[in-house]
Parts: sequence; structure tokens; C-alpha cells
Amino acid sequence: MTWAATKAGRVLLVDGVFGFEANVEPIGLSYAAAVLRERGFEVTVIDPTIDGLSVDQTLDAAGDLETYDLAGVSAMSIDDDQDLGHLRQFVAGLRERGFQGHVTAGGHGVSLRWRDALDWISGLDSVVVGEGEETLAELCESLTADEGGGGAHHDPGADGGGSDGGGSAGRRQIPGLAARVDGVAVWREGRRKIPDLDSLPFPARDSYARRVAKFGRGVVAAVLASRGCFHRCSFCSVGPYHDLTEGPMFRLRSVGNVVAEIDYLNRTYGADRFFFLDEHFVLPGPRGVERAQAFQSEVSRRGLKIRFHALTRVESVTLESIAPLKAAGLNSIFLGLESASEADLQLYQKRQTMTEVDRALEVLSRLGYGIEVDSEYRVRVGYIAFHPDTTVEALRDGLALARRFSVPIKKLVRPLEVFAGTDLYEEWPGLAVDPVAAGGQSVGGAAPRIAVHISGITYRPRFSFRRPEIAVLYREYTGLFNELYPVRERLRTVEKLGAGRAGIDLGPVQAWRKRLDDWFYEMLSDMVEVAATGPTASDRLIETAKRFRRAVLEWMDEAGVVAGLDSIGRAMGIAAWAWGMQWPTPGSG
Repeated sequence: MTWAATKAGRVLLVDGVFGFEANVEPIGLSYAAAVLRERGFEVTVIDPTIDGLSVDQTLDAAGDLETYDLAGVSAMSIDDDQDLGHLRQFVAGLRERGFQGHVTAGGHGVSLRWRDALDWISGLDSVVVGEGEETLAELCESLTADEGGGGAHHDPGADGGGSDGGGSAGRRQIPGLAARVDGVAVWREGRRKIPDLDSLPFPARDSYARRVAKFGRGVVAAVLASRGCFHRCSFCSVGPYHDLTEGPMFRLRSVGNVVAEIDYLNRTYGADRFFFLDEHFVLPGPRGVERAQAFQSEVSRRGLKIRFHALTRVESVTLESIAPLKAAGLNSIFLGLESASEADLQLYQKRQTMTEVDRALEVLSRLGYGIEVDSEYRVRVGYIAFHPDTTVEALRDGLALARRFSVPIKKLVRPLEVFAGTDLYEEWPGLAVDPVAAGGQSVGGAAPRIAVHISGITYRPRFSFRRPEIAVLYREYTGLFNELYPVRERLRTVEKLGAGRAGIDLGPVQAWRKRLDDWFYEMLSDMVEVAATGPTASDRLIETAKRFRRAVLEWMDEAGVVAGLDSIGRAMGIAAWAWGMQWPTPGSG
């Protein structure tokens, strides 16, 4: 697809993730920037996750806002009060600093809640709903075509705090754009998906270039070899998101086009590590084998020496499909297992069985892949341990799976997250979230909404457990996990930093980390068996948690974990490796 360049205009595009560092660039925003530049627009891309910029710091980085005709921000979610708050703060900050141009938002979160976004976010003019490259480009073209050439200006007095789509009747007719018409949020349906993904320019690499400048060569580059999904899990927003545009739910780039992009990144930036963001990088059946073989052949033909991570489903895992990908550089693969309970798999509409899960993991094991954290070729898994109807049987099944395949214990504590538009969101009214009215909590019911902190990411359940013993188990075990798991993560960090360094004995660190892993398994296993006695188990669950906490802290003290790590850290040249960490003590918590 080739477009003629239009009249130049200045566009600001911002990844709407603030105060958090991420190691992968925002690929959707990068595609949008590339398409706009191809059409003649001058685009500034700001990725706050490179340095963990706050909203105010991001606005500072944008410079003189009066020079932009349009400001666009991506948002993966507005279901959470923090995410919505950041988006509101960003839009308000633009207006407070005098920006009079058009403000639009896009991404899964605002697309699935476009009406709420326009109602809740004062100063927001429009929402790009669904796949956004063409919609955003047409919006920008409509702004530059406005009389006077200065772009549409925001009307701060308009209903709801935003303008009627910038005041242009033409913009109201752009397929895929939601805006206010006479004060009412209206979405113009009819946007078709881009049928030929090879026709798109390669993503703009502003964010990646800055990451390379900051961290050096070896930074992981994001690549998207397909769009959409041919399954529809009940908790996932991918299917509902792609429902918003017309056309096939799943599209592929050609293998040649994908590897050409990899080659470009390798030659331009020295990239040799890649993260494929596809829902299904490995396809099922003969088609998947053929594509895997073609990918390996093209990588080899170009002489590329790469490593990459990819996602797939268990039914796509075969010796014939994975072996050529391993030869091409597949050193990490993600499988969305989600549960070891057949009942939960049906609830999640996974359309897979535990027999298929076992077979896939056994195939990967034969090829040298393992779930263990120190495996050279890793299998990473998705798992949802808790939901409103969680049973003791499901938790037992999860523990058995974890023991059999060394699934990290952090997977067995993660609660279900449900986003607007998903099948589970519609099925369980108690999961419906109104961040404005309820401060990000579920609308009904009292629940132990304790956040789980895993590797820098926070998960908050927005539901009530229907079994009181599961509610208490979750509360007590999560409390232990949040307090003690950071110790385990620091042990693992030292293992990684010390690997291959002369004179550093990591034996004690590895032993401590494995023993702590065992503690977590034992804690959860014992608490599950206590919960199995029924609704009267609350007091015993609380006492079990206290007993384990005392035992772990006594073991840490006797084993000399803190002092030992400090000594090893100094030997590695890290004077205070545990900066910022509050060590748990018997008297704390």
C-alpha cells in the first residue's frame, strides 16, 4: 500500500505507561508513527518506560506543546483507577500547559471503553477505536485540511470537557473514530483491517534507538509477525479488540517480510535479540511446520545469528514445528497454560486439555527446553491461579503441575484480571469495574483485594471469592508472598549477575534460592489442605501463615542469607546490592 504525502503537520505520540520501566518498546505506537511519516507528517515519539518517566516528566520531554497539531496517547487499560488516573493526568497536563490542538487516545483499553473514555477524561477529543494506523492518519489529514492550516482547536467549554471531535463534520465521518457529536460520544463504525500487513512500513524505531543509546547493543527488539488471534479465551481482550474492525480476525506477514525487518534491525542497530509479540507465532498443523521451516531457511540464508522469544498455544507445539525454530534461534517460548484444572480450562474457553499440555511440555523437554529458571532454553508459562469460583481441587491441580514441571511458584499466586469487553466481563457482573465510581474496585461484594507484586508488576483482584476459606487462604498467602518473595528475586538477581565471573562462589546463593522456592511450595500446599476442611478453616489458615513466616525467617537467620549476600555482593563490586529493599524481620509485618 502506497500513500501520497499530505500537507505536513506535527504530531506527538506518547506511550501511556508512566512511572514504570519496561524492556520492550510500544510496537503499536511505532507502527502508527511510521505510517504518519510515510504520509508526510512530522512525528515525535515519547516512550516514558525507557526511564520510568512520570506524567509531568513526559510532558516536559515533549517540549513546546504549541508546535503540535495533534497529541495521541496509547492506553492498554482504563479498567484500573491508576491507569485511568494517569491518562486523565496526562490529558489534563496537556491542557494546563496550553495545548490547544486535538487530543486522541488509542489502544486496547480505550478502544473497548471508548464511550467511558470520552465521558471520564476531560479534555480528550477523540478515541481511535481498534486497529488504528489508517484511522489516525485520516484524522491527522483532516486536521491539516482545516481552514487556515493550523489544525482544529480544542474547545474547553464543550460538553464533557472535550470538543465535538475538533469541530469538523468531516472528522465525524472517519471510520473507526469515536468523538463527541452535539455533546454525545459517537463511534463511526466500518473501519476495515489492513488486509496486507506486508504493505505497512516497518515500525518507526525511535524508542528502540533510544534504548540502544542508553543500554548498548543487545537490547531486545519487538517484532510483530501477525495480528489477531484465531481463538477466543474468555478472559482475553484480543478477540473483542479485533471485533471492532471489519475483516479477518487473524492475518500474517510473509516470512520474507518479517526476516527482512530482522535483518534491517541487525544491520542498523546491531540487534540480535528479538521478542515476537504475536499471539500465535507458531501455527498449528502442517501450515505451522511449513512456516517454521521457511523462517529458519530465510534466517540462515541471510546469515543472521539471533535469539528470540515467541508465544504460541500447546496444540502448535510439535517436534516438526519447534526444531527448525530452535535452529533459527528460538531460545524462549511462552505457553498460556492458565490452569491445571479441566473445569477452569473450560471456564477460560482455552479449548485445550491437560493431556495436550503434558504432551506439549514433554515435546519441549525432548528438544532441550525447560521451565526451570536456569534452563538455557526456557519455557515460560501463563497461569491464572485465583478467580471468584476457585476451588481447593483446582489449587491442588496447580501444585501438582508445578511440582511435575518446575513451574515457578509466582505463577500460582496470580489472580484473574478481566478487562472490559471480554466474555468473562459480561458473564460475571461482579467483575464489572467503574474506576470513577468505585475507585478501581469491583462494584459489588466485599473481597480481600490484596495486590500481588510480582517482578515489579502489581496484580489486583477485583472480585469477591465465593468460598470464604479460599478468600482467607488468598489473603494470608499473598501477604507472605509479598513480604518474602522479594528475597527470592534478589537471590536470583545475584545468580544472574555473578554467572561466569571468576572467584564468585554462587553455590550458596543457588542453594538459598532453591530452598526458598521449596518453602513457598510447602506453604501453599499446607494452606490448601487446611482450606480443604471448609469454611471454618479461617483461624487455622491464619495460624499456618504465621508459623511458616516464623520458620522462614528463622531459617534465613540461621543460614546467614542477608550477611552472605552482602559478602557476595561486595565481592562482585556491588557495595550495597540490596539498595531499596526492606528486609523482613521477625518483628516486622
